[in-house]
Amino acid sequence: MAEDAGGRMWLADRTGGLARVELDGSLRAGDELSRPRIYSNAVCIDARDRVWFGGGQSGLFRWQPETGEAPHLMPTPRADLHVLFRARNGDVWFAADPDTVGFYRDDQLHLFSSADGFRRRVRCIAEDNVGCIWLGTSTDELLRWDGKRCEDFGATRGFPPQPVHVIHADSDNRLWIGTAGGLVLKEGEQFHRLTQAQGLTDGHYFPLVHCGT
Repeated sequence: MAEDAGGRMWLADRTGGLARVELDGSLRAGDELSRPRIYSNAVCIDARDRVWFGGGQSGLFRWQPETGEAPHLMPTPRADLHVLFRARNGDVWFAADPDTVGFYRDDQLHLFSSADGFRRRVRCIAEDNVGCIWLGTSTDELLRWDGKRCEDFGATRGFPPQPVHVIHADSDNRLWIGTAGGLVLKEGEQFHRLTQAQGLTDGHYFPLVHCGT
């Protein structure tokens, strides 16, 4: 889900593409919002209040508030789209299986590959306080893009290899990383693993709702 500038909540809809909760609590969905109706499992609002959405083999679409149409972006990620994320500078990032990662800046597509250091199966994207983009994969990797290169924070850098499901950067620029093996805190250059042994009730952390940008 994502919130637009007017306070309305947008939902990725696997049977219709988009759904929207109006300020009065009413729901609009399906053909009222997006044409064509597609399978969608990710949604993101950009700085111009346009709604990006997509999923499955449908690719990536962008709903235009001035027309109500949702053109198919070309070229599109020709893979299973899982993640959309808006950075503070306005870039809209996406990740899709098996090996597609990239972002749109000023409507221009920038695609990465394994040659750029990006791995397969990115499952979450976040941004820290200095503008670096962090990506977590289901294949046990934590990656950082500083605008020029991708760096792998693997076991040699202290990150305990686990599938990464969610990343959050707090106001002190610490990273809270939810993994299949517990919660990991990155504080400075150190990683601290927090599990049931430290009093947590569960060892698995999955993203339910991402608030903010």
